[in-house]
Amino acid sequence: MPWSYTPRHFEAYEFGCRCGCGAGSMAAALLLRLDAAREAFGRPIYVTSGRRCAKHNASAAVGGAPQSRHLIGCAADVRPPQGASLSELAALLALYFSTPADEYIVYPSKGIVHVAVSRSLARPQWSGGPIEYR
Repeated sequence: MPWSYTPRHFEAYEFGCRCGCGAGSMAAALLLRLDAAREAFGRPIYVTSGRRCAKHNASAAVGGAPQSRHLIGCAADVRPPQGASLSELAALLALYFSTPADEYIVYPSKGIVHVAVSRSLARPQWSGGPIEYR
């Protein structure tokens, strides 16, 4: 049975490649989990890195892995708002990204949590508006 969901807490621009190239669509499965986590957190969750183009991923500023899930919209790096605890956000995200195929890495020195869904969940992609499943 088809259904749709419109994310309540994130906008497409938040996930766009930081180099400005226009890459920005994300795996709907990632967005659904992040939106649910944001609802549970009760405070903003800020995206510091979402989709990356290959050039930006390979740049010295990023130093991303050649097969990074950011390249296909399956990963995001997020941080809590000022005054909120990184460990509290990390503990919550651990609940939403806990399958063996997920990635969940806390980088305390950077103040971020990296989360990713399986490459097999890369489709459908979301680039704003409702997420449609058929």
